[in-house]
Amino acid sequence: MLVWFLKKSKDFKYLKSLALLLLVIVSLVLIKILNFAVSKPFHLQQKITVVEIDPGMSLTRFANQLHQWGLLSSTDRKWLIRLAYIARYARHLQVGEYIITASTTPWQLLKMLNDGAVIQYKITFPEGITFKEMLSILHSQPKITHSLVGLSLAQIRQQLNITTLHIEGMFYPSTYFFRKGTSDRQILQQALRQMQRVIDEEWQNRSSSQPYANAYEALIAASLVEKETANDKERYLIASVIANRLHSKMLLQIDPAVIYGMGGHFLGRLLRSDLKFESPYNTYLYPGLPPSPIALASQKSIHAVLHPAMTNYLYYVSNKDGTHLFATNLKEHVENINTVKNQNLLDTKHD
Repeated sequence: MLVWFLKKSKDFKYLKSLALLLLVIVSLVLIKILNFAVSKPFHLQQKITVVEIDPGMSLTRFANQLHQWGLLSSTDRKWLIRLAYIARYARHLQVGEYIITASTTPWQLLKMLNDGAVIQYKITFPEGITFKEMLSILHSQPKITHSLVGLSLAQIRQQLNITTLHIEGMFYPSTYFFRKGTSDRQILQQALRQMQRVIDEEWQNRSSSQPYANAYEALIAASLVEKETANDKERYLIASVIANRLHSKMLLQIDPAVIYGMGGHFLGRLLRSDLKFESPYNTYLYPGLPPSPIALASQKSIHAVLHPAMTNYLYYVSNKDGTHLFATNLKEHVENINTVKNQNLLDTKHD
């Protein structure tokens, strides 16, 4: 009896080993077939094809769509679904658009879907533009979901949780990347957070010579500098004029602030009569800073107002080339104005 039992045990072990070996062989064959199926590039009719995962789309529905478009055969579609479940990619498809090239394989596509390697678009908000111009740029982008269209400024402020009274100038001018379907609200929130990071960092490292009570006042001043010059060196000089005038309780008399306050009344050229236009932004009528920024300020302008050049300048006038002539008193300022006028007359004669 013992001999018979031992013999049977050996047979069982042999059968168990044989079954395990067959399982390994079958698995290797299946993996090889699967690998072959998903390693063949897509059947593209053109060099590049864009496919899209919509919100809530299942892997099966997506694979069926690829089959309907002729990118996958019926057999390859089945293998793609099986591979996705084996690799545990089926439940991790990220929404967005994906580029398939002539060399892309189904396996590579699955990894792209899992990694979220979607097509990235970009939108740029230049320095010195207003919030109205920002909205125009946003609304001209067809890949963005427009959720703020038709809302008032107060409603947009509420949507973005902005606590300041004005929305103007609260966003950082830069290039932002996004995927199709990103909302205008999301992009504005990103620009809002970036401006907050920049202004907080600059405020923490501010110079003691700057005259501002808080970071928001510095942002207002930076927007004035941004509209007055694009010359990096002169930002610090103009910042010094603004600081000196604030210290001396002088009117700032900054033309871009007047123009901003005029809104649609500005006809393209600032006239002497416009300097009497009734507006809280008219720095020829009201002392101190305007009630809000007048445009998007760059980090360079923010840094300049928080580290103004140490000068006695109280005046400046623009040259034709965009630079400025600076003066410490009114007499010098008048002389600089005449110099600019004479230069302009000379240039006109040569034209």
